Amino acid sequence: RAQGLLEEMALARGTTGPGLERALRGDLAAILRRCVREEPEARYRSASELKEDLLRYLDGRPVEARAASRRYRVRKFVTRHRWPVAAAAAVVLVVAVGVGGLAAHSARLAEERDRATQEAERAQAVTEFLVDLFDVAGEGTPLDTVRAGALLAAGEHRLYERTATHPRIRASLLEALVRANTGLGRTEDAQRLREAWVRALEEHYGPDHLEVARGWAQLGIVARGGNQWARSLAALEEALRILEAMEARGELVEDADRRLLARVLGESAGPLRHLDQVDSALANAHRALEMQRGLEVSDPALLSTMVDLGYALRGAGRLEETEEVLLAVLASMALRDEPDLAMAGLVQNNLGSLLRAMGRLEEAELYFRESLEARRAHEGRDGMTTETVVTNLTLLLGAMGRRDEARAFADSFRVELLETHPPDHWRVGRAYLRLASPWDDFEACTPQALADLETGLGVYQVALPPDHGWTLLTEGRQALCLLRLGRGAEAEPIFRRVLPLMAAESNPNTLVMETFAGEFAAHLESTGREAEAAEVRSRWGGDAEGVPV
Repeated sequence: RAQGLLEEMALARGTTGPGLERALRGDLAAILRRCVREEPEARYRSASELKEDLLRYLDGRPVEARAASRRYRVRKFVTRHRWPVAAAAAVVLVVAVGVGGLAAHSARLAEERDRATQEAERAQAVTEFLVDLFDVAGEGTPLDTVRAGALLAAGEHRLYERTATHPRIRASLLEALVRANTGLGRTEDAQRLREAWVRALEEHYGPDHLEVARGWAQLGIVARGGNQWARSLAALEEALRILEAMEARGELVEDADRRLLARVLGESAGPLRHLDQVDSALANAHRALEMQRGLEVSDPALLSTMVDLGYALRGAGRLEETEEVLLAVLASMALRDEPDLAMAGLVQNNLGSLLRAMGRLEEAELYFRESLEARRAHEGRDGMTTETVVTNLTLLLGAMGRRDEARAFADSFRVELLETHPPDHWRVGRAYLRLASPWDDFEACTPQALADLETGLGVYQVALPPDHGWTLLTEGRQALCLLRLGRGAEAEPIFRRVLPLMAAESNPNTLVMETFAGEFAAHLESTGREAEAAEVRSRWGGDAEGVPV
């Protein structure tokens, strides 16, 4: 479970567990590893012990979480006494380069000192925030007894109180809360906090700063991953506004910054396609490719943009061209010295989805299985993107009429997930829902499928906030299944509860809501209640044909 949490935290940052540890660097990575060790006796025994090690880190002293070699302790001494050591080094420097060189070096030291001071203030604020957050449990109270959601809510309240005049520190703390909420499946809270994070960056840097553009870009990319198309496009367009203005002023000179502009253009193709702006999606993808013309054909940035182009082409109905682009990406990847398992898994999964849409189900299965192998090699058997492929392959097997095989395959993943996650984790709830997915058209809904849905729903109701979007969706699926089993009287109150709540969501899933409304209206009509059916259709839309959810 602990390692799974580390991987989820890493995924929320767009990296891997080892990548997150490298980003945090030595001592902080060691402290993080100790916090999430599988063996309880190997973790910190209390919030006070964690606090002491964090304070050692801030003081530049060796931390208890890390093995203390002679070289490590010497390096910590030099870091802790940076300015005396620097002064001694300056004597040698005078002899070597003269007074003029020393003046320039002193200016650089002063700049480094100021930067280090700012980072120390941020680190101190983060430490105090973490310790206060753990103190919510009270003296002598095991931390495991505190509901994680309540802990995060309390932390958010304290955060705004303490950082009213320190937007950069607020941004750092908000980023930590984003990761925590994402790991708990609190996607709406995570997205709201991510937007607050970008606003804090704006407050600190100003609305037209490159760091703010990076923030908007990240917000848009994450929203795209959650199929929040309008929110994604709004954020990506704000990033484009800043970056294109900088480009017009001749300020976008660094290669990394121009790569960011190209990436934002490519990423925007997804939400543009889903918001019926396919021509703009294609234009942005082609513009991104033009900016990347000089890159090697196997460059990851270029390949990512080609995938975005394929996404736009599929939205335009140009399926054969989409297949050509994705196959070209796989061919280009073969030229690389080191395999990119993450990209390979993505492209193979996209090809599987494309071929399924083209009716080439056997070929689709092969690509999904190749994608699954690449994803498992990249992030483990129970990784988040691995789970996406598991879902797609389960649905495909169901569509091929191999429903029992599909359920058994989905159940094997559920068993693996329970080895690293507690039974009331939201991902376990989703794993139960996947067991019912081979019957996702609900034309052949079975009592077993209904039982799987209700088990998953029970986990969601414990693990997620009240009336969470995923919970509402699952309740709607439950109601559809009840209709197919001839239990319409039990389905009616579920529809009446769920539809208004879905319509009130900040980012409602209109297609699914209309599907539920259409099925509910058709049921009302079949029982002679045409006026009620008409009211349902007028309020929430939908037809009576039933679209798979």
